[in-house]
Amino acid sequence: MKLKEILKNAFIVICSLVLSMFLCYYVLDDIWLHFSIEAFSFIFLRVFVAILLFSLLHLIFNGKLYYFMLDILFISYIVLVISLSFFRISRSEHYINFNLNEIINYSLSQIIENFILYLPAGFYLSFRIKNKPKITIFIFLVWIIVVELLQFLSKKGVFDILDIIINLLGYLTGILIFNIPQIKNFFNNKKRPAN
Repeated sequence: MKLKEILKNAFIVICSLVLSMFLCYYVLDDIWLHFSIEAFSFIFLRVFVAILLFSLLHLIFNGKLYYFMLDILFISYIVLVISLSFFRISRSEHYINFNLNEIINYSLSQIIENFILYLPAGFYLSFRIKNKPKITIFIFLVWIIVVELLQFLSKKGVFDILDIIINLLGYLTGILIFNIPQIKNFFNNKKRPAN
């Protein structure tokens, strides 16, 4: 690796960290407070935003986005989702809900949050497990049912069929977005790291 490339990557890392702290402190922390008050949850948010910014800046400055960058970004995303699912402000109710009519009690923000939460998972798994949407949907359904059960058993939330359905719709939308020809071609042409 040449000195110029090392310096450019160091610059991208520093910019990513500074921008992450700035975005989190001035914008995202206020939003995040609605979900979690745990200190490590805020740390996970900053790490995720820094990795996301690093990936975007690396793409802008170098014109490249390696597979391992997307893998690291996805791992940080999963850690963020786990922190949201299990280390959030505890709900006073702990029950199992199979009533689809409860949707009228959901706020629009709850629906949007549950929808957006797993959209990146649909996108990423479509990218990594190519041409096997049934397998990725099965993996996701097992994941989300386990998460809902653990939330109920740990008294961190409700096992809610509506959450599963809305999360699944977000996940399926992620699959659809990835399969837009221009997006699929862009990500399928990204480079693997040199060995």
